[in-house]
Amino acid sequence: MEIERAYGPFCGDPEGALTVRCVSYPPDPGFVVRSDTQAELIDFAARLKFFTKHQAVRLLGAAAERQLKALHKAGYLDLLLTGRTPPIYTQGPGLAELLGTQRPHVRMPGLLRVVAANQLYICLGGIVRYEAAGEEWPTAVLTAGSNIYWVLAPRLWPGEDLWLDSAVDCMDADARLIIVAPSEQHALEMAASLVTKGILVRYTWDTELKEAFCLFRYTARGFVVDEKAVDFFRGHGDNESEGASPSFVVSTTRPEHDRGRNNLNTETEKPK
Repeated sequence: MEIERAYGPFCGDPEGALTVRCVSYPPDPGFVVRSDTQAELIDFAARLKFFTKHQAVRLLGAAAERQLKALHKAGYLDLLLTGRTPPIYTQGPGLAELLGTQRPHVRMPGLLRVVAANQLYICLGGIVRYEAAGEEWPTAVLTAGSNIYWVLAPRLWPGEDLWLDSAVDCMDADARLIIVAPSEQHALEMAASLVTKGILVRYTWDTELKEAFCLFRYTARGFVVDEKAVDFFRGHGDNESEGASPSFVVSTTRPEHDRGRNNLNTETEKPK
């Protein structure tokens, strides 16, 4: 069997040709947060930086879809359009003013990294402390129990190999590492490169996180499910964290062992 080569919608563009357009409204001075869902979405936007409607609805429930539109129209959320990915929400001018913070930099491929890393948190059902960290590294910081994890989500983009290598070299000494790769094939390529670093890395990839949570270790046989890590997250998540949800689902996927790596084969489409 061949290695999984499928990509998620936020994998990036090997040519770096993906662009983004921002749809923003001025803050509505008469807008008042009127529901728990709106308050949860404000916290969601503050911590996740860039996220999709699907991610918000999956974690916060169906009511989030209508409230996303209301917050967008009120200038609290901006909408980012690429023409090749689902629409992405981020903090608008009203929310930045409310929080007293600067809005996240809308720049490729950083926003794609963040959306991809956020899916790890979504699949964990919100049971851990989590915050998207920013444009450089780490992509996000995840805390489960007393353990701190750096989450790195390199994309298909020029220079990402160098970005990943630099990020790993700059890791905090007490942090652990999870990599969210664009595909299983790219996860294998990263693992083969990083094995010389002598650090324990857990891997997952976009399609693996589509519906459920799973982490893998790289061994001489290829990827094997890291049962210990999965059990740890299942049993030691911080259920007191805001936005906690009982929707944690563990994947039973088992990649084939001893599979050869294929060459990257993606078609680049110019954004419309």
